[in-house]
Parts: sequence; C-alpha cells; structure tokens
Amino acid sequence: MKNGILDKQIGKNDLEKVSYKIFIVVIVTSLFFILYVSLFTNLNIFKSRNDISYNIIKNPEIKEVNDKNKPLKMYTQYRWIQEEIKNEQNCIAFYTIQQQVEVYYDGVLMYSLKTTNENKVGKTTACNWNIVPIYPEDKGKEISINIIPVYDSVRNKKINFYIANAFNIYLEQLYKDLPQIILSCIAIVIGIVFAITSLVLKQKGKDNGILFYLGIFSLCIGIWKITDIGFAPLMFPKSALKLSYISILMLDMGIIPWVLSVKKQFSVNVRKLLDYTSIICSVIVMIMIILQLTNLFDLRQTLWISHIIMGIVIIMIVCICIYEKHHNIINKKNKRLHFCFILCILGLSMDVLSFYIKETSEGILYTLIAFLNYIITIGFISIFEISHKANIDEHTGLFNKSRCNEIIANYEVIKEPLGVVMFDLNGLKQINDTLGHEVGDILISDFANILRYNIYRRDFVGRFGGDEFIAVIKGKDDYTIKCILNNIRRDVKQYNQKNNKFDISYACGYALSYEYPGLSLKELLKEADDRMYKNKKEIKGIK
Repeated sequence: MKNGILDKQIGKNDLEKVSYKIFIVVIVTSLFFILYVSLFTNLNIFKSRNDISYNIIKNPEIKEVNDKNKPLKMYTQYRWIQEEIKNEQNCIAFYTIQQQVEVYYDGVLMYSLKTTNENKVGKTTACNWNIVPIYPEDKGKEISINIIPVYDSVRNKKINFYIANAFNIYLEQLYKDLPQIILSCIAIVIGIVFAITSLVLKQKGKDNGILFYLGIFSLCIGIWKITDIGFAPLMFPKSALKLSYISILMLDMGIIPWVLSVKKQFSVNVRKLLDYTSIICSVIVMIMIILQLTNLFDLRQTLWISHIIMGIVIIMIVCICIYEKHHNIINKKNKRLHFCFILCILGLSMDVLSFYIKETSEGILYTLIAFLNYIITIGFISIFEISHKANIDEHTGLFNKSRCNEIIANYEVIKEPLGVVMFDLNGLKQINDTLGHEVGDILISDFANILRYNIYRRDFVGRFGGDEFIAVIKGKDDYTIKCILNNIRRDVKQYNQKNNKFDISYACGYALSYEYPGLSLKELLKEADDRMYKNKKEIKGIK
C-alpha cells in the first residue's frame, strides 16, 4: 500500500515536471520566433515628403475596386478634393488594421504601406497609424487612398481620415492609451518583481511554485497589452509588425503560466487535470508558431484557437470551483481566490466579445484590470504564506524556534505589562523510546493544540525546542495568567482521561514584567525558565 502511494506521488511529480519543461520549451521557441520575426520581417513605408505638421474628412467618395493582384482580389478606394488647409504643418492621418495602404495626390503616389518582398514570415501589415504630410499648395488636389485588406475580417472596416497636426495625433493617442500604458507597466514591473522574488526564495528553499508562474503570467499580459495599443506603432512605425507578433504571442503564451499558477490554488485531486491542460496549451502554441513560420497561417488567423482554449480553460476552472464547493473543500482563502477567478472570467469574456464586435483589442481594459487584481491578490497571498511558513513549526502549527529567538532577542527594557510562560513536556524521551517517535509526535502536536486553544490568538505561542514551548501574553495580571494555566491544566487532565496510550505531563513557570521591572524579554524568559525547572523538580519529587 505504501509503495502504491509512493508510485502515485512519483507519477504526479513527473507530470508536474513535464508540464514545467514543456512550458520552458514554449518560452525558448517563442524567443526564437520573436528573433526570427525581428530579422526577417519589415514594412516598406514610402513617403515622398518629410513629416511636418485636426478636421475629419466628411463623406469621401468610397468605391470597391477589383484587383486580382491584391491579397483579397479587391481594395477600397477613398477619394475627395482637398479643401483649404488651415495650418502650414498639417498631415492626413488615419489608422489601419491589417490593411495595406496607397495614398495618391492627383495620381502621384505620396505614401504606401505594405510588407516587403523579403519578408519570410506572414503577409499582414499589423495595426498602423498612417501619417501623410500635406502642404497648403495641395488645396484642390484629388486625394485618393487605397485601403487593401489582408484578411476577410477587415474587408469592410470603416476608416476615419483626419487633416491633423502630427503632434496632436501623438498626444491624442497617448491620452487615449494612457490607462493601458500605466496598467501594462504595472503588470510588467509586478511580473519582474514576482519572478525575481521567486528565484531568490527558491535558492532558500522557500518557494511554493506559484510566484514564478504569476510573474511570468504578469509579464505576458503586460507585454501583450503595451504592444497592442495604438500608441505603439506611432512610437515605432517600422516595428509595428514585430510588435503585432509579440502581442499575439504573449496572449497565446499567457494561458500556460496562468493555468500553472491556478493549479496550486486548488486541491490535489484536480491538479493533474490542470497539468495536462498546460501541456496541451504548450503544444498548441508551438504548433501555431510553426504554422506562422511556414506561412501556412498567420498568428492572427489562428487567434480564434486561442480564444477557444481560453473558453475551455474558463469552463474547466468554473467546473473545478463548483466541484470544490460541492465537496466542501472551500475555505476562506479559496473564497477570495474563486472571487478573483470570477473577475478574470468576466473580464476575459467581455474582452473576447468586444474583440469580435470591434475587430480589434485596442482600448479593451477588462482583462488587464481583472488579471492584475488576480495577480496582485494571489501574489501577496503567496508571499505571505511563504513568509508565514518560514516562521511556523510544521508539526505543531505554532511559531518555530527561529521565530521564538527573534521575539526574545529584543534586549530593550519591557515597557508594557506582559507575562512570559515556559512549558516543558515530561517523559517525552521515554515515550519515544518505548512507544515510538510517531506517538511522541502526536503527544507534542496534541499539547500544542491545547496551548493554542487556551491562549488568545493575539498573543504569541511558539515551540522553543523539541519538548519546550513558550508563550508571551500581553496586558495580563497574575490572576489572568493563573486562569489560563488552570484551563490548560484542566484540558490536559481531560485529555489524559480519554487517552489510554499515554499521558501528557508537563512543567511550567511564568514571570510577569511588573514583578521584574527593568528587565528585557530575554531576561524575563530566564526567570520563567527558572520557575519552570523548579516546578519540574517538584513534579519529580526532587527537593
């Protein structure tokens, strides 16, 4: 039976290692893809005039033109006669999504946006702000703009054209994208902090596995959103295509560390299922990258697969939450986590819906806000648990010796009324020798439970050694301390009456700060320790 449990444990650990290693492979593959895209994808932007210098073009003539040389065998042509230009430094500005562009003034090509012939990856031009200079002498000229869609989804995408000051375009877009920029930067900073903290804690053997995946997930959503905003191609016009690939890739990859971080929040029974889910997600992401590298499908064309995966993961997490609630596995912590999951699910659902309505994820904040809430909540819970665990004795649940030493290491004179109690179990070695260490561990654990039950939660109780315990009780007089000790004595007596295998026997001593003015906590503990040993001798009958 024992070997069977051990085999299951090994199998579970192997699966966890496999999911981790596959995720690392996805990261390496993604980095290779980003490098490949950076080297072999470029946009060809032609301008016959240098950039120099806001009115919306109303009711331009719109015509669909068939052209077998275009990606969809057609393009949409916008035409108007340019009216008087108010300012010297003006430009025609418009935003395109997955569309090539040609701009003509009186039949002369002034600007074009398309992928270069040398591109080895993809055919899209991504999302771009097109800034085309226009001069006062261009009044009366026929402006003709050909919008050439790359995908069917943007065939009938409406475009607004502005006669604008270039600086105003930058300023307006920055103002519009500022919330996303701030939240994205917060997510990136949190991701870096969590990832580094996790690695440091891992070196100390304190990492619980959640913080690292949360950090990577936070980095993914931060990079996804900051490369998906309209301001990004304004700042880096020749890198718009690279930013588009990075954005979609971060969205695809982000599902994996999210699943791996979520896994740790649920009971052991369902973790295996989430391990398999992360492996499947990793394989799908790698397949999508291969499809892009071989030019069979663009990442944007496989985006619906990512949305389906998100939907499946959401349904799975909802089912797990319902399962845990049905089997009463939910505690106060899990209720907070489930609330975070609900926010993530709502945010993600609203963003996906908005994406298919607007055909762009620009300006969508629901997912970012919801997931940031999740990351911060789970991250700080994890950090608290790691910190708390470092100070807790695993066997008893009380504070450990390290924490006890920190408490009593204060050499300052005690300025507030408090009492220090020292406990020492009698006959523990004999029980270990005759009944075994497992029974001795039970005795220690049960005595610790009695102490914890009778001493206020706001007060300090710790395991000071193998069979020694200390309590620091604030604001209590001699009568109250004696009441607490009498309650402990009563519970130990009741325990011994019910237990046939062994009895709990202990000695204790206490000292009060007002009895010994001018002492530090360490010195007061020594007084309590002396009284405890005196009590121990009395119990043994040694005079």
